[in-house]
Amino acid sequence: MTEHQEHTKTKDNKDLDTTDYNQILTDIKSILNKGVSKAYKAVDNLKVQTYWQIGERIVREELDHKSRADYGKHLIESLATDLGIGKVNLHYMVRFYTIYPIIQTVSEQLSWSHLIIFIYIENKNKCKFYEPQSIQNMWSVRQLKNQIKNDLYDYSKTDEKVIVTQPRPTKPIQPEQIFKYTHNFDFLNRIQNKHTQGRTAYRLYWHTGTALSRQAYKQK
Repeated sequence: MTEHQEHTKTKDNKDLDTTDYNQILTDIKSILNKGVSKAYKAVDNLKVQTYWQIGERIVREELDHKSRADYGKHLIESLATDLGIGKVNLHYMVRFYTIYPIIQTVSEQLSWSHLIIFIYIENKNKCKFYEPQSIQNMWSVRQLKNQIKNDLYDYSKTDEKVIVTQPRPTKPIQPEQIFKYTHNFDFLNRIQNKHTQGRTAYRLYWHTGTALSRQAYKQK
């Protein structure tokens, strides 16, 4: 439904002041959008913390059995099977903990997708350069990869200054990106087709909580 159609529909209700109603409708939609955006970010932060804890636990188990050859390899394979998590993702978690042994040093503004890139940058100084640049310029994962590919770090060293690029408009984080490989968010398509934006936001909160609860129950 277009904005014009919404306004036309409102005019049919003679019990409301059209101008005031359109304003409150716009305000509440803005509040909902901001709330959903914060919810996405909060869930992604939780994901980062959870993956760090998983990585720490696996590393600790490997150290307890370091005398046994290939123990870590067999451990990852068994966990992948029993948890339903890909071996590649488990390796990401282990490396994440290894590179960032202190979780407090990880910025909450960095998504898990960004961190996967950072943990494979061997040069620590280069990594320290790209982290704040990513945050300041609001780079998407693709933009970050492009900047690394174009050697922005080396270029900035040559000019003896930090390069700040203009941030491009970024698309909202989608829930399937937050829980990729873990949860099915097909319900969003059904919600989008059947309900208004406000109802979609409400159900998104509910389904996100349900997804977390199910995951917690599954691990018991």
